[in-house]
Amino acid sequence: MEEKPRICFYGLYCYPLFNTEHKYQVGGWETRMSLISRELAKRGNFDVTIIVAEYGQPHVEYRDGVRLVSWIGKRGGSPAQGESADDSSNTNPRRKRLGLKSRLKEQYKSLSAFINQRLSRETISSTRRAVLLPFAQSVLDIGYTFALTNLKALRILFIALKAIVKSFIQAVRKLLASSKQAIFLSRNIVAALDGEGAHVVLRSDVDLLEEVNADVYIVLGNQHMSAVVANYCLSNKKKYIFFAGSEYDYYPEYKLNPAGRDMYAESYFEKTYAIEKAAFHVVQTQKQAQMLEQGYGRSDSIVIGNPVNLDVNYPRADQPKSVLWVGKADERIKRPSLVLELARRLPGRPFVIIMNKAIPEIYARCAAEAESLPNVTLIESVPFEEVEKYFASARLLVSTSVFEGFPNTFLQAAKYGVPVVATDVDPGEMLSEHGCGITCGGDFDLFVSSVCSLLNDDSLYAGMSASALQYVRAHHDMDAVITQYENAVRKALAG
Repeated sequence: MEEKPRICFYGLYCYPLFNTEHKYQVGGWETRMSLISRELAKRGNFDVTIIVAEYGQPHVEYRDGVRLVSWIGKRGGSPAQGESADDSSNTNPRRKRLGLKSRLKEQYKSLSAFINQRLSRETISSTRRAVLLPFAQSVLDIGYTFALTNLKALRILFIALKAIVKSFIQAVRKLLASSKQAIFLSRNIVAALDGEGAHVVLRSDVDLLEEVNADVYIVLGNQHMSAVVANYCLSNKKKYIFFAGSEYDYYPEYKLNPAGRDMYAESYFEKTYAIEKAAFHVVQTQKQAQMLEQGYGRSDSIVIGNPVNLDVNYPRADQPKSVLWVGKADERIKRPSLVLELARRLPGRPFVIIMNKAIPEIYARCAAEAESLPNVTLIESVPFEEVEKYFASARLLVSTSVFEGFPNTFLQAAKYGVPVVATDVDPGEMLSEHGCGITCGGDFDLFVSSVCSLLNDDSLYAGMSASALQYVRAHHDMDAVITQYENAVRKALAG
């Protein structure tokens, strides 16, 4: 029997979508990747693997025809939060405090071990190590002591500490680069992405890639692991396909300012490396394809829409009234404060806000504001398999995001005939050209008036509702889209 081609997706937080016993919140990237991998596996033409985080499952497990391989040492959680939805149900203040202290101690130990491991395994002199290790440990100890006395600062503190440690390690790597061959003498470093050794591939990053031993590797979005996988594939005669997650993946600043870092501390140099070294790109919209060509000279991308299962799981409400918002508690991108302001301006309309507790401080602020608005229902967590019932009963979906890729929420709304009103985004011109809703170009007053128009004008609403249904069936039907993804993988294998 001829061996099937092997494809591997990197999707740390996909596991809860294969095992619903784990009640963690998932994002659009995880939803997209799990659906594509599951449907490709179902067709039987490829052996499909996803690299996932540890959720207490066996190291290798098969679900829905997909091989799930856990990355030992990377603990599972939610994409933005890393915290179980079940944890939020603990209403005992003392138990919450004890839980925080326990997690604090665990993070302290983890960071301490990370510092010791990295500095001990790099090829630096014993004299330098004797100075650097105590210094780094002292910084961590000071932070730990502070956090014990101020647990509310826990999240902010450890985000800052991780950034400090990451910068510290980068400085050590640059120090190593003064002797260019020294970087390759370390057993823990398998490659340098640049000539100076400031950006390297660690052995711990590629061990699992080697264990999976796929023919094609896919990472969704532009991140550190995108560069790692691109380098691994170049070095081992594998194929790496870059799956775009949003327009943010192709900002020209990455190439123009290689020393820069984004809001998540990801390196611009590594982002550019991942873009340029990919075998080819799968993008979601024509705009992403244009950004890739204009900023990076790559004209070989393939535009493939996100797939959506068009089976209706919940009956459509006869007279839907609610305005729905779904997203993360993140003011940098999702901006939930704007939907609360919209609700304040429309006191006679019911709002349902489903908000992932990505940043607890932002969530707490939004929850307090929502309590003062009698027309707002705020829901922290909804299991993935149940979220569509809120689309089925909504009059409108509103988006306040600064940017998006192609949000699954827009497609979930469209399959129930729910128009979308967005402050800024218009993925694939779904709203402006295909008539599925209204995009407002960043004008909040226009956003408010557009929402009012669709709430009050039944004729306008009916037309956009019908357009949404027609659009999603024509452009995002799961069977047709999965065929396009299958062809993309075959193209990579043939290249």
